[in-house]
Amino acid sequence: MLNYLKHEEIDFNRWDLMLRDQKGASVFGESAYLSAFSTWDALILNDYEGGLPLPRRMRVWFKELYQPPFIQLCPWIGPINESIISDIEILLNKHFDRIRFNSNIKLNHSYEKRPNIILDLNQSIDDLRSNYRSDLSKNLRKKKNDELTIVRNPAPVEQSISETVVMYIKAYGKMNLHLDEYAYSRFNDLMKIMAENEQLEHIKVYLEDQCLASAFFVKGHGRLHYVMGAPSKLGKKRNALSILIDHLIELYAETEYILDFEGSKIESVAKFFNSFGSETEYFYEYSITPNRFLKLFWK
Repeated sequence: MLNYLKHEEIDFNRWDLMLRDQKGASVFGESAYLSAFSTWDALILNDYEGGLPLPRRMRVWFKELYQPPFIQLCPWIGPINESIISDIEILLNKHFDRIRFNSNIKLNHSYEKRPNIILDLNQSIDDLRSNYRSDLSKNLRKKKNDELTIVRNPAPVEQSISETVVMYIKAYGKMNLHLDEYAYSRFNDLMKIMAENEQLEHIKVYLEDQCLASAFFVKGHGRLHYVMGAPSKLGKKRNALSILIDHLIELYAETEYILDFEGSKIESVAKFFNSFGSETEYFYEYSITPNRFLKLFWK
C-alpha cells in the first residue's frame, strides 16, 4: 500500500535506512540533502519498502510540488510496477494543485525527457583517457608541464567550501538568476555536512597561491555527483577545470563509482561533459496541473 505522509510524520532514520539497499537510491533522496532546500512530504510504500520524496510549498492559495535548487530530481526508491505508478499518480493529483518536478520514473503524463551525463569509472585510467575527445586529450597533454598543484579536500574546510561557492557565483551567478543568496547559503551549509559525513570530494587547482578552479563531488550510492564547479578567469585560459576532473577520474579509476555530471540544457556545458567519453541516461521533467481552475493559466 502506498501512503502519503506529511513531513512531520516521516521517520527520517527509517527513510535513510531504506535508501541503503533499495534500487534508485540517490544522494538527492537523503533526508539531509532534501531538508537543506525544502520542506518535503513523501509517498511511502508499505513499511518503508519504497518511497518518493515530495518537496512542497504554498503559492498564495495553492499547493505546489516543485524541484528545489541544487536537487536534480526526486528519485523513486524501491520496487516499481504499473500498479504503484497508478497509485503515485492518484496521490499526486489528490494532494497537489500544481506539479513541476523531475523524477527517474515514467508517469502516465506528458513529460520532457532530460539527459543525464555519466561516466563509468570501473576501468583503468588508460582506458578511460583513451575515450576522451581528441581536443581534451591535447589540452591535457599541453598542461602536463605547467606548475600546477592539485589539492584534495583542502583545509580549513569551512573556509575552503565558502571560497568555492563564491568562485562559482563570480563565474556563473549571472547565468543562474533563479538561485538567490539563501539558496547559496543553504548549499554552503550542506557541503559542510557532506564533508563531516565523509561524502564530499573537494578538489582545487592552484598556480602557486592562486586558485584556478574548484569543484565539489558528493559521494553516495555508488555515484560521484558533480554538484558545483567553477574556474577563475585565468583558470578558464588554463583549462583548469578539465585538469581537475581528469584528476578526480584518476583517483577513482578502477572503482565501482559512476561519475555523474548531471547534465545540462546548455549545449556548451553538455559538450564539455561529453568530452570525457561519457554516456547519457535520462530522467523525466513533469509539469502537471491537477487543479481545474489553474489549468486556465497553465497547461
